[in-house]
Amino acid sequence: MTDYINQIRVQRAVRLLERTPLPMQEIAEQCGFSDANYFTRTFKKINGISPNEYRKSLGKLARPHS
Repeated sequence: MTDYINQIRVQRAVRLLERTPLPMQEIAEQCGFSDANYFTRTFKKINGISPNEYRKSLGKLARPHS
């Protein structure tokens, strides 16, 4: 059950990472994680990359090709 809840929380975090410039601590809190480090570990366990890496990859995807 905990894994399912964490998956839902991380899905919400993905949307926030994609749509807002909020800091990680704020995203963690809005998604129900009281600790940003636990949020980062859980996000990485589910997605294979950290939230920071995910956000950085969004910037690369959004750049127009030359």
